[in-house]
Parts: sequence; structure tokens; C-alpha cells
Amino acid sequence: AVAHYRAHESCFGDVECTNPAGADPLVKDTVTPYNIESKIWRFNGTDFEEHQGIATRGSLDMEHFQISGEHYLVSANNFDSSRSSAETTSTVFRWQVIPPVINGSNVTSAGPSGNGSNVNGSSAEQMDPTANETNASEVRGFVPYQEIPTHDVRKVVYFQKDGQHYLIVIGSPSKAREHGSVLWRWDGVKFTYAGELGAGEASAVSVFSIDDALYIAVAVAQSPRGVYSTNSGIYRWQDAAQWHGAIEYSDAFSPEAHFPVRHLAQDSTVADGENNITLTLTPDRIMPAGTTITLSNLVGSLTTSGSYLLAGRDSHLFANKWTFSAETARFEMVASASIPAGIAFVVGFVLRNGPGISDPIRAVVSSSGGEITFFPAAVSGRILGVA
Repeated sequence: AVAHYRAHESCFGDVECTNPAGADPLVKDTVTPYNIESKIWRFNGTDFEEHQGIATRGSLDMEHFQISGEHYLVSANNFDSSRSSAETTSTVFRWQVIPPVINGSNVTSAGPSGNGSNVNGSSAEQMDPTANETNASEVRGFVPYQEIPTHDVRKVVYFQKDGQHYLIVIGSPSKAREHGSVLWRWDGVKFTYAGELGAGEASAVSVFSIDDALYIAVAVAQSPRGVYSTNSGIYRWQDAAQWHGAIEYSDAFSPEAHFPVRHLAQDSTVADGENNITLTLTPDRIMPAGTTITLSNLVGSLTTSGSYLLAGRDSHLFANKWTFSAETARFEMVASASIPAGIAFVVGFVLRNGPGISDPIRAVVSSSGGEITFFPAAVSGRILGVA
């Protein structure tokens, strides 16, 4: 992958960053086009030699994979010079016969949606000299097959799960996407949108397995933009079809359920005083009635075990009741109605602060029951500190 860049800007991943010959890389106004070719190299038995140039736009990463015996290559295009924008598309190429040259340029290949871009073919041999050979004079190479909308993309990774083929593309949030990490699923012909991970501006991603469970680790550079003290995320893959019957999800797989927004606020730091706590949560999917939401790690409170009145705008969703266990330092409330996805709900409750000076704690939220589990995640906003 090759990306030209403006001086002083960062280069991500395995990328060659270049300026014009003779340009001073310390001069901030040094600029080069991003819309340049990346190169495919072929091993001739002794050395690598140039096989083909492919059209890319500030490409920062390449990923090769196979589907049903066909070879594909996807370029993570970071910036489009012609539009002066990081709002561009990343290109999926397919290995095939390069169309003949007509009027000095290559014929564009029609991918699944009939679009593509010109390919600069050079003398070539097949990736596998014996595969799909129909004409010894045919020139084979990577031809544009599909354009995937991306924004400020830094890396793309291919993986398989339960017989399905996926791409995860990471970059920055955009007008079209709330999050910077986007999943695409192969539908048999092309890649289609399959969801987003609850991360901000991402800079790296890794997909791995532990004990047959698949995980996706996303390194978050800033969230929101300009806030660099943030958390990166590790997601465990679950079959969404097991708990969600809607058509939108019935044939797809999604990361584990989580609360993109999870926040606690308090109004008191007085020793042995009543502390009004406000909890705000936004589930990323529907939470059915009977789901138990738990806040753990509420250590240091003098609150005794028992059942208490739940307050706040949305307390009716939990029958206006919550319980506390002093032994385990856990808060629990049970949904008495279905809770919609993507909408914040707010409840309030009272905890008694500890008897002396103490540092505030960070609670952990999770849920269980019903047909869905939200695995434990730290909540923003510290509480129960006594000044």
C-alpha cells in the first residue's frame, strides 16, 4: 500500500509515505497527491518483480483473502485527493483476467453494483499459473470489484465466523456512521453493512480466538475527537440470531451486547450522607422484560441490604424498585417492560456514603436474564468518594 501525505502528518501501518523528489519533508506545505497506484509484486522464483499497478487513494493497508476459491484484495483508502476528503471508498479487487486496453486505457470491470475503476495492467502471469487457465495470452491481475464507503480508514481485516465471511474496517466516525469501526458481511455476491462496534476513532484492530470464542480488539485513539484519554475495547462475538428475530439481524452475526452510553453521577461527597445517584444507560439492542441490570463494585457504601424506591424519568420501566446487597456491594433492578434499543433511559437511587475520607469508585454494569446478556463493562463517572 502506498500513501502520499502532507508533511508532519502521521503514517499508519505498513505504508510507504512519500513526497516529491527533492521536496523538504520538514516543510509543512509539502503536498503530494493521494490518488496514486499501489503495486502488486510477483515472485519469479528468485526475486520479486512488479506485476501490476492498482488504483488506490492514500492506501494505508491491504488485506488478501479467498472466498469460494476466488482471490480478493481490499485496499484501505484513507484520503481522496480529487475530493480533498477522507470521506471516500475502499476498494475490493478480484483476481481475474484484466480487460483489454481500449483507446489507451483498460476497460473497467463491473463488480456486483456495476462500478469499478481503471486498472493499470502490466505483463502478468496468473496468481496460480494453473488456476482458471483458458487462454495462455490472457493477462491476469486484480480488477476493481466493489467500492465500500469508508471514512479516514486506517486498517481492514478479513475473518470468518460460522461459515460467514467478514471485513472489519476501522477509521473515524462520519456523517453516515456513528462509530469508526464498521463490519461488512459477504452475502454471496458482495459485502453488505453488518453493524458497528461501539468505539470512537480507531487506529488498530486484531481478531483472534480463545477456546473457540472469537474476539475483536479495537485500539481507540480518541473518543470523542480531541479526547485522547479513552478506553479501547475487546468484543466477544455472539450469534445475534439466537436472541433477535427481526429480519435485520436474523441472518447476521453481531458483537456482544453492550451499553454504548453508561454513566453514573452523584450529588454528595459528605461522609455518612445520602448521595443521590443518577444512572444513564443506552442499550445497543432491545432488552426484553425480565432482564436484570446489575451495578457491581459499589464498595464503601453504608447502605444496608434491602429493597428501595427507584426514582427518575424511566423508573417505571423497572416497577419503581431496586435492591441492594451490602454483602456483595451490588445494585439490581429488573425490567418490567421491554426497553428499546438506542434510546437512553435514566433512573435515580440513593446510596449512603462511607464514614470517612475515601476515593471514589468506578462501578461495573452488566445484565442477565431473558434471552440476552450484556457482559460486564466499566461505567463512566466515579461515585461514593468522601472528601
